[in-house]
Amino acid sequence: RLETSTRKLHHENLFTAYDDVFKEWASLGIIENDPVESSSRHHEHYLPHRPVVKQQGTTKVRPVFDASARQVGSPSLNQCLESGPNLLELIPSLLLRFREHKYGIVADIEKAFLQISVRSEDRNFLKFFWWNGKEHVDPKIMRHARVVFGVKSSPFLLEAVLEHHLKKYLKNSTYNQRTIDILLRSFYVDDLITSLDNEAEILPFIEESHHILAEGKFNLRGWKYTGDDDPEQVTSVLGLIWNRREDELKINLDWLETYELEIVSKRVILSVTHRIFDPVGFLCPVLLMPKLMLQKMWKDNIPWDREVEDNMKLEFLKWFEELMSLKNLSVRRCFYPASSGQHGISVHTFCDASQFAYAAAVFVRIECADVVQVNLLAAKSRVAPVKTITIPRLELLAATVGARLCRSVLSALQWDNVNQHYWTDSTTVLGWIQREELWSVFVNNRVQEIRKLTDPTLWKHLPGAQNPADLPSRGCSAHQLSCSRWWEGPKWLLQTQENWPVTKPVFDEQSVLKERRKTKPTSKSLPFVCSLNQTENNESSSEDNKEDSISRYNSGWYYYYFSSYDRMIRMAAWMKRFIFNCRNSTSRITGELSHQEIKQAELKIVKMVQDEYFIHEVNRKKLNSLTTYKDGEGILRVKTKITYRKDSEDFKNPIILPSHHQVVERLIMTEHKKNSHAGLQMLLNILREHYWILNSRKTVRSVLSKCVICLRHAKRNVTTPSASLPENRIKDVAVFEIIGFDLAGPLYLKGGSKAWICIYTCAVFRAVHLELLSSLSTEAFLQSFRRFIARRGRPSIVYCDNGSNFIGASNYLKSVNWTEIAQFSSIRRIQWLFNPPTASWWGGFWERLVGVMKQILRRVLGKAFLSYEEMVTVLCDTESVINSRPLSHVSERDSELIPLSPNSFLQDFRQIGVPDLDQVDEVVFNKRIKYRQQLITDIRKRFRSEYLGLLIQRNEHKKHGREIKLGEVMLIGSDNVKCTDWPLGFVIELLPGKDGVTRLVRLRTSKGELLRPVQRIFPLEVSSSWFKDCQKETTHENANNEVSSESFRNDTAPVTFKTKSGRTVKKPLKLDL
Repeated sequence: RLETSTRKLHHENLFTAYDDVFKEWASLGIIENDPVESSSRHHEHYLPHRPVVKQQGTTKVRPVFDASARQVGSPSLNQCLESGPNLLELIPSLLLRFREHKYGIVADIEKAFLQISVRSEDRNFLKFFWWNGKEHVDPKIMRHARVVFGVKSSPFLLEAVLEHHLKKYLKNSTYNQRTIDILLRSFYVDDLITSLDNEAEILPFIEESHHILAEGKFNLRGWKYTGDDDPEQVTSVLGLIWNRREDELKINLDWLETYELEIVSKRVILSVTHRIFDPVGFLCPVLLMPKLMLQKMWKDNIPWDREVEDNMKLEFLKWFEELMSLKNLSVRRCFYPASSGQHGISVHTFCDASQFAYAAAVFVRIECADVVQVNLLAAKSRVAPVKTITIPRLELLAATVGARLCRSVLSALQWDNVNQHYWTDSTTVLGWIQREELWSVFVNNRVQEIRKLTDPTLWKHLPGAQNPADLPSRGCSAHQLSCSRWWEGPKWLLQTQENWPVTKPVFDEQSVLKERRKTKPTSKSLPFVCSLNQTENNESSSEDNKEDSISRYNSGWYYYYFSSYDRMIRMAAWMKRFIFNCRNSTSRITGELSHQEIKQAELKIVKMVQDEYFIHEVNRKKLNSLTTYKDGEGILRVKTKITYRKDSEDFKNPIILPSHHQVVERLIMTEHKKNSHAGLQMLLNILREHYWILNSRKTVRSVLSKCVICLRHAKRNVTTPSASLPENRIKDVAVFEIIGFDLAGPLYLKGGSKAWICIYTCAVFRAVHLELLSSLSTEAFLQSFRRFIARRGRPSIVYCDNGSNFIGASNYLKSVNWTEIAQFSSIRRIQWLFNPPTASWWGGFWERLVGVMKQILRRVLGKAFLSYEEMVTVLCDTESVINSRPLSHVSERDSELIPLSPNSFLQDFRQIGVPDLDQVDEVVFNKRIKYRQQLITDIRKRFRSEYLGLLIQRNEHKKHGREIKLGEVMLIGSDNVKCTDWPLGFVIELLPGKDGVTRLVRLRTSKGELLRPVQRIFPLEVSSSWFKDCQKETTHENANNEVSSESFRNDTAPVTFKTKSGRTVKKPLKLDL
């Protein structure tokens, strides 16, 4: 790059001027020679530089250093540095303060970056090359001693140094503290932008500012202010144009005169839109239209450089031409009235939304003795999210933007005590803001932010026709904007407050309450009361003499709220302790629960279960075959024949538990998990130590069938009967008209390179065609596919799996306009049919031949490493061998016909020699053609009778699984993942075949939707209740969409599904089968 820049400098006769800049910098200490004793050669970086020519200015050419340049595989200097805070966010606040007072002032610091020194140890990262003379033979190494313009962190470093320097004078009585405060809030990088009230303050401010910054070696220059005598009265201020004579601001649109639109694409529209720098929001109603165009192009996935449709192109060109009418449009810089004696300032924030966008605008109303003036301070408009949301939610987004925008305006102008008014035409949003209720997450987050930034009582309702924010929320043309009162605000703001269009909101309760967060109904609150009976004698209120108040319950409270048996018992124990401590204030129990307390709580729960279940006569009859009794605690136990054995009481006389009860199921599941997921017999033995469960074996087996972890390890996939061959496998077509293909390999060739084999298989006649590929890319496969078509003919139907190269080839061919091609030729579109993911057996007719090919190659190649040409030859021989294999019965008799093979349909005769064509006349040719046609007809008849006629379905002698149902929860199997990590999903769509048997299903997981064959899914005997609700919501939309067995293998539009929030579920293109 140094030599390229040097040649350019010599070509433009600028080398001497460029070299003089470096000499000047060296004399000023800005750059220095690389020290010879520099020992950190491995910690250094070199910056390339190039000349920038500026015809106007004191310096015609100057060097610019590229800190973003990098070598391949290595980061650039800018990538290694922190950029600091985003300084662009300061521009709106600076412009507001610039408009605040009567006299605007701007200046800049001369060579600001070059006034900041860099630490000596960091200068090795700022090295560069330059010539050591005019011979350009020996370049010398230089390095920067000051901050470099073009380095990412330089703007923040300058801002930080200026702030550090100015803060040293905050309590210095030598300088005016107001000047220090103004300087601290008026710099953007090296530009000073501020305003003052009095003309008499200008010169003292300039002089004092100059002295303060000069002490830090910063030279403030280029002073311009309102009413100065500079003949050039137009100045650029932070991207805007300031006419000092008229004291007006306007957007810089001078580039429109020279800008040429060669093509209208997404890239061009984005470029033109961002060329209009409007940090305040003066033109946001006009800029909404191209933003909406860009959003539509993103939705339609239009490429960056493709020309847009004619309608959009005409719309954009019309918008672009009308921009010229805004070139001379300007607004007053100072928003204060010219007359003095102001009486009151109020800030009005307007919010509005449409289905396309939402916006907010902040106006200031200044009331003086003889005039009322309204001016636009800031505005923002944003396009609505791609995901469709309701208008009230968009209105809430507009209110949120309005609250933020108003807060930033008040903070920038330091207006702490001004009157604030917030306006919206949405009564629903007003209801959300002014009511202290718990809303949905989306609404609640934004309402809380609005209530934090603003006072809810300051929000008012006005008619939509009176809302100025309606303009930026809907957008308008440049002509409409120039004819509007957008910058001056609504007319009614010029009137007294009594005449403002404040209306009393009439709330649509249904719309407001729709976003109220759903909470558990009070009927599900704890349905029992622990009544604490306080008596005079604490001793007489003991548990032995009084009924325990925990037993006063409504049926089921103790298991309704707890899914864990242990948590249920511990909660009951804590409640019993609480009741005991309330009755015995002098002897309270503290600390962790004891074993005795937990045991008593468990017995209490067991007694409540028995009382609840055996209170019914039908259930008591189940005890007739048992000898039962109640122990001292009132718990029902069963007598056994081992009463006299020396053993625990629970084992000799176990507690009776019902078979169908939620507490019993939780107990069984807890013991199952505690004992490392014990099996049926072991778990029965463990439970028998304490309990006698009615129908225990059946009950335990039922509970174990619900353990997800056990189901993962005892997985049984779904099986289906074999299906008949599809029509495309048995119909009369040409050879290779219907094909399937796959890739095999890699094979290692001489030199260490790899190659892959692409096998093309005729789906009907079982012939093969082999191609050698040098890579697995889509491009390599397409070249192989072209060679196949050139030799074997063009197929009409192609089967394959979901390889990325095959998907890429299909997508590439989809981009071709086949309709237009069909109009001018007989070429038809190739139909690509992809097998479901992870279902390799669906491509069995080519997988079998892949195995045959591998078997031959293993025996032929052994451990040999062939060259590419040798491997191609071997593949041709292999292809010939496979195509010579018999398809029909091979007879030992000479009188029988030779067996059919794929070569019977590929080769007419086996002779190598070529007959003398000069001796063949027209009559012989015609006879030969008829003879060949008869042979082909005879061979096809033999193929039908000897091959297709022998294809029968075998009796598989195995039991097939039950039918799969919608909503069933399944484990989704995978070969490369442990079964413990298999994802869960539930069936949302069944895709039956022509015989009505479902062999393919669509499932929904936590990460999206999957298409899987039934052999890859494992039922968990669980159904999804959410699916039933989702199915009700989508029934109406999908009522007319019938799913056929081929729906996953054709090009028709797929059935759409929606989530609970209304979002359309989009399938990945790779799985769009």
